[in-house]
Formats: sequence, C-alpha cells, structure tokens
Amino acid sequence: AENGREEALKDQLQGLTDKLLETESKIDMKKLEMESQSQLVEKQLQEIEQQMAAVAEERVEEQRAAQAVRDNLEQYMNDRPSLGKKIELEIQEMQRQVSALQEEAE
Repeated sequence: AENGREEALKDQLQGLTDKLLETESKIDMKKLEMESQSQLVEKQLQEIEQQMAAVAEERVEEQRAAQAVRDNLEQYMNDRPSLGKKIELEIQEMQRQVSALQEEAE
C-alpha cells in the first residue's frame, strides 16, 4: 500500500512538473509575441515620425514658396508706379516722334 501511495505521489508530482513546463513554455511564447509586437509598434512609431518630418519639411517649402510669391507681388506693387511712369514717358516719346514726322511731312 505504501508503494502504491508513493507511486501516486510520483505521478502527481510528474503531472505538476509537466503543467509547470507547459506554463513556462506558454509564458516564453507570450514574451516572444509581446517582443515582436513591441518591435512592430516601434517600427510604426518610427514611420510616423518620418512622415511627420516629411510633412513639416513640405510645410517649410510651402511657406518659402508663399513668401517668395508675397515678395514678388510686393516688388511688383512697389515697381508699378515707376513702370507706369516709364510707359507714360515712352508714350510721350512716341507722340513726340509722331509729331516730328508729321511736321516733316507737312
């Protein structure tokens, strides 16, 4: 009877040992899965950071382009009165030449 009881305890111990090993194996698998997910999340974060940097660079380029347009428009507006004056002087010169030609023709 004592031998049978010892055998039952050995079986019980082996069963518990098997369960422990199975649990440890599951834990190891979960650790690997979590590490893999963690690496995936890290990679996604890096991609997002790169996209944000690209968007920021695009904004800087857009701001530069917009500033260039504003600068060109401002320059045009500043030059406009002198352009008008220049055209006016050219028209007067042409009118003078036409008058001179008319006088020669008469």
